[in-house]
Amino acid sequence: MKVLLNLLFLCFTQNLLSQIFINEIFPAPNPNQSEWVEILNPNETEITLDGMVITSRGKSLKIDLTITLEPQSFLILTKDTLGFEKFLVCKYLVVQLPTLHNDWDEITIRTRDSLLIDSVYYNSSLVRKGFSIERIDWSEAGYILSTWSICTDTNQHTMCLNNSKSIKDFNLIHQFDFSEGNGFLKLYNGGRTDISNISIISFLKLKVNGNSEERKFIENYIDKLNRKDSITIELPIKKFIADNNFDILENLIIEIKYDSLKQIATRKLIFPLGIPYPFKSVLVNEFLFDVYPGCGEFIELINTSNDTLSLKYWKLVNSSNKVLFFDDDKSTFQIEPSNFLVILWDSAFFNCFEYLTGADNIFCLKGSFSLRNTGDKILLINPIGLVQDSLSYFPEWHKGKLTSYKQRSLEKMIPVEKSYLGENWYTCVDPRGATPGEINSVSIEKGEKISIDVEPSTFSPTSLNNEAKIIYKLPYKQARINVKIFDLGGIEVYTLANNQITSSAGEIVWNGDTNFGKKASPGGYVIFLEAIDIISGEVTTGKTTIGVGW
Repeated sequence: MKVLLNLLFLCFTQNLLSQIFINEIFPAPNPNQSEWVEILNPNETEITLDGMVITSRGKSLKIDLTITLEPQSFLILTKDTLGFEKFLVCKYLVVQLPTLHNDWDEITIRTRDSLLIDSVYYNSSLVRKGFSIERIDWSEAGYILSTWSICTDTNQHTMCLNNSKSIKDFNLIHQFDFSEGNGFLKLYNGGRTDISNISIISFLKLKVNGNSEERKFIENYIDKLNRKDSITIELPIKKFIADNNFDILENLIIEIKYDSLKQIATRKLIFPLGIPYPFKSVLVNEFLFDVYPGCGEFIELINTSNDTLSLKYWKLVNSSNKVLFFDDDKSTFQIEPSNFLVILWDSAFFNCFEYLTGADNIFCLKGSFSLRNTGDKILLINPIGLVQDSLSYFPEWHKGKLTSYKQRSLEKMIPVEKSYLGENWYTCVDPRGATPGEINSVSIEKGEKISIDVEPSTFSPTSLNNEAKIIYKLPYKQARINVKIFDLGGIEVYTLANNQITSSAGEIVWNGDTNFGKKASPGGYVIFLEAIDIISGEVTTGKTTIGVGW
């Protein structure tokens, strides 16, 4: 009850004369240390007191000395300098300081005429042996517990120095996040003073036609940000990507300027992006999910752009929302054009691929990430929160006549094709079971001069959907074509056209017939088209894939 009444008294007697403050208290010294109280003059002018009275839980000490505190300086009141000799670099007085209690205490300082200068309160929750209690914000009333904190400095006190958690006069705090392709800059005024004339200019560093340039992106101006107020600014990066052409979106750069202590404060924030153009140029190319005991899973990415990219701060996410961040401090996660980057999360991978130990395109990251044997989702997300590639796989994506697909990866047949198409994936046929960091064992180069489309891309010869149209476009007005079907082992399955004359465009139907007198077995197949220009005799070839279902 007495504590409550005293607190009420302090609340109603907080005086406008308060220009100096109790800033730090040392109530629980170790052996060979003394208690002390630190007083702060935070003003830009000196303050002189004709004496002072300090009171601790009813016990008072009257100091009959003229005390002058320089601008922004400290005064230590202590019983003894024992244990603090090397820290007393400010003005101090050795006095018969009233005892500072450890369960709770109320401390006041007054003029000799009993006018209140400052008053504080603390309880046992803030007392720790050998640690000081620091005032976080001297502009807040000292009897509020939340304005005090246990010192976090390595010396366990900040005698004659700024407190380890003290609020600054000017303290513009920024927080930045990416979400769904846009950036969000939050500014919070965590200081004692309103902040004026805040200018925020955002730039995007691009690589265009092989040259780097900084392009002004968006500019914002805030006239004033009051103390404890905040504001959030949205940066529409997703729209910029949609509206502009570039080789690589390398960095987001934000310059913030504001008035501070009669000068302009400046800070520069840089956020690596590494986003290629065309947008979806980094794709999942191979992954291993069902492994032998003692081996490890992996995901391989391919860079289909024409530029070297850094995938730092990208991430992989599975269907359980487990995340694997590309944030190893020692790595840039660089990937060359038409090259591969292999991500693993268990070093047991090297038990089965020992020859890859030390390879510069293999990265083992920490995390609880994993791929389910029964099927899973893989999301590749860039630093601004946009999905760069995605797929949901199933064990049924494995194809071939193997009795077990354990320790066999799934590989893309055409790397640039969409990853979510199951017919573009096939079981690795390499004897090692996987080809991490290499060209896939079932890889097919997509023809550049001949366009081949298949409708539908997967069909079943024994169902109503029992045939597929192979639609082609040739670079010749008239040509002879040869069209053959191969399985993924390179064995010819069927001939659809043999020296057939055609115009520059046409289509051929395959109903699943084979040279063996039966329908094609379920799995992946390669369509090979050879075109011979009738006028010049030039030969051009093209390939694509087709899937046969049950």
